[in-house]
Amino acid sequence: MSANGNRIIKKLNVQKNNGANTASEEHRVVRSAGILAATTLLSRVLGLVREIVFASVFGVTWITDAFRVAYVIPYVLRRLLGEGSMSAFLVPVLTDEMERDGKPAAFRAARTAYTLFLLATVAVVLVLVGGAPYVVLVIAPGFKLNPETYDLAVNLARLMLPYMLLMMTSAMAMGILNSFFKFTVPSLSPTVMNICYLTALGVIVVFFAATPDEKKIYVLAAGVLAGGIGSILLQAPSLWRLGFRYFPRFDFGSPAVKQIAILMTPALFSIGVVRLNLLVATAAASVVGVGTVSLINYAERLLQFPLGVFGFSISNVILPHLSRQASKSDYEGLKDSLSFAMRLALLVGIPCTIGLIVLGEPLVRLVYEHGAFTAEDTAGASFILNGFAVFLIGFLGAQIVTPVFYALKKPKEPIKAGIVTFAVNLVLTLILMWPLGGAGIALATSASATVGTLFLLYRFRKLVGPIGARRVIQAGLRFAAATTAMAVPIIAIRLFIELYPGGLNAWAEGAAAVAAVVIAVPVYFTTARLLGSPEVGVFLSILVRKKEGLPSG
Repeated sequence: MSANGNRIIKKLNVQKNNGANTASEEHRVVRSAGILAATTLLSRVLGLVREIVFASVFGVTWITDAFRVAYVIPYVLRRLLGEGSMSAFLVPVLTDEMERDGKPAAFRAARTAYTLFLLATVAVVLVLVGGAPYVVLVIAPGFKLNPETYDLAVNLARLMLPYMLLMMTSAMAMGILNSFFKFTVPSLSPTVMNICYLTALGVIVVFFAATPDEKKIYVLAAGVLAGGIGSILLQAPSLWRLGFRYFPRFDFGSPAVKQIAILMTPALFSIGVVRLNLLVATAAASVVGVGTVSLINYAERLLQFPLGVFGFSISNVILPHLSRQASKSDYEGLKDSLSFAMRLALLVGIPCTIGLIVLGEPLVRLVYEHGAFTAEDTAGASFILNGFAVFLIGFLGAQIVTPVFYALKKPKEPIKAGIVTFAVNLVLTLILMWPLGGAGIALATSASATVGTLFLLYRFRKLVGPIGARRVIQAGLRFAAATTAMAVPIIAIRLFIELYPGGLNAWAEGAAAVAAVVIAVPVYFTTARLLGSPEVGVFLSILVRKKEGLPSG
């Protein structure tokens, strides 16, 4: 890595265990992010395999629409609390408790917080089970025109709602482990969920092949619940080794729990407002036409590769360091950390945007067009994927910038951003859903996420000061230039696919798309490096974990 690259994250250095013989903050971020990127990539690959099998077995029908709508209720809580979201308000408080009074104080706060969450989640599940018919009607008003779809969605929702309780428990375990810089095992939780989901699909194929789809879909719902149980069992041994033992604790008036509540309420509200965009998209899709709900989900799964692997990894690893810097009022280090993370997001986001737009249809065909998934479905899903991809950087930025405000104990700022995002998304959805269908819904979602990210960066500048916008913009321009060079082989191969006499079959077309990626990636990184982008060295060291001086274990 160049000297300039080292200077990018030098200011992140802090000491652990009184500062004796520990690695620098840069090494810890690189090592942890490398582990998280690998485990999250595994999860995303399995998630994609899951969707491939699901598409092959069920295709795009009213049954898949009913399942997606039923699953969206517990899935919103998963997005609300899972994948690092709970860590955004739990890690800062537990970190403060541990720094001030040691591990026992942090554990006491965690036990009380979980008891509070447990009582609240059980109450919510009971209410939603009873009110499932009304909830489904709100989420998917278009189902009112199809009673069969509506009834199936209600029954599936009631079966899968307990997943909310399992997801909350798993997210709490992740928050506790992340507070103690334990990232690997929690990051494997989605992998366990995907394995259970795939197992359920395997059971359907082997034992229920002749069963009508509207019956076999219940087996898949049971697999969702099994995945939630598995994610808890995975993390339990790590919590035990850490010394954490759960028993009910009702000290809801303790300062630490009050601080969690102070952060939690606006945090859940702000993240929840963002997640309302998912409900807006689902409601709009149910009105647009049969299958649109499912097509949006298929397209979003491909989008989750760059979002999940890089956005989640960068955000989740850097949060504990941001919390420590904020607690010590190290605002210069905080700004450098955010600048570093934003430049990594641009490094990944700009080429992924072009790649998904140019190669979207061949990739969708390669991944999904098997069994019950038709060529018409491929065209619909790839069009929607283009809508998501246009503002991919906005999604990545939101994942990275939002946790900064929880580290600063300024949770009201994400609330404001969430309201802005929701309003923009609602307006754009109503405008774009009719001329563009599902693609318009996707474009509205991605554009509003970008507006929210820009709003948060503006508010950060007002509160703390500039993060060095010129440096970020310069990095973005270098990455854009490198992407232009990368686009040459991608466009050439796409033209080959389109103009090949007689057309290519799905596998040949997919192989050509993969070849385009294999050629384009080294072209991109080499060009960016030649243009003087020090972020490339940092990013590659995260991927391969070959940075000199990395601590073991």
